[in-house]
Amino acid sequence: MKVSIKDFTIDMDVKTNGVEFEIRDNQNKFLGDCYVTKTGVTICPGTTSKANGKKITWKKTIRDGRPVTNSMSASPANAGVHGGASGPCGHGP
Repeated sequence: MKVSIKDFTIDMDVKTNGVEFEIRDNQNKFLGDCYVTKTGVTICPGTTSKANGKKITWKKTIRDGRPVTNSMSASPANAGVHGGASGPCGHGP
């Protein structure tokens, strides 16, 4: 996987607009974006805009251990990464 920061316009604290990560697979195919903000994480598969992305609060992210939806984790490219067979974060059950 290739993960790069598209826009790094933050101070020490993450601000309202947050940090945008671009996610690509090992063949450099664009998979989507992930925004980390002070209120939580927004997952945007494919060309989904930030406004239409799946927003997950920090409380839910920490409680569940994985900031993704079932539709994203069902992809073979995401198998075992976001709570698949090997558990949250791909580190086992």
